[in-house]
Amino acid sequence: MQAGTGRKPIRAARARMSRIAQGRDNLRTVEGVEQRTSMNDARIALCVAIGRDFDDIDPVSGHDLSREAYESVRQSWRWNIQMHGWNDWYERNLEDALAWWRERRPEFLDGDDWLAGLGVHPPSTDAAPGNETTPVVVPEQISFFDAA
Repeated sequence: MQAGTGRKPIRAARARMSRIAQGRDNLRTVEGVEQRTSMNDARIALCVAIGRDFDDIDPVSGHDLSREAYESVRQSWRWNIQMHGWNDWYERNLEDALAWWRERRPEFLDGDDWLAGLGVHPPSTDAAPGNETTPVVVPEQISFFDAA
């Protein structure tokens, strides 16, 4: 085990984040800005505690930018779409998630289609207004553990 990757530092970092998250996040006050800064510092501490390379930690927000974090987020999106079906909410928020990663780690997105193999069918464009079909995912077409 690498130095600093034991359970105690991880628990301490998570506990600190939990305490900070219970406070009110208001960036219009000095206290709110300090709280946000403390949360970002706590994220950095958690990343260090789990052994992330410093190059994989966003120095401002403390977010984990590692390939492992990217794959985890990608798999989470794929799983949720597979389990719950496709809808407009997913479309808007998936675009935001992809833009977030494209801004920080564009090399991860090169040629990577998060929806590949999910059987997502686009809505019908020839339906009468109000009778549009919602895209669906056909769960039988893919297993959660598929590499796509």
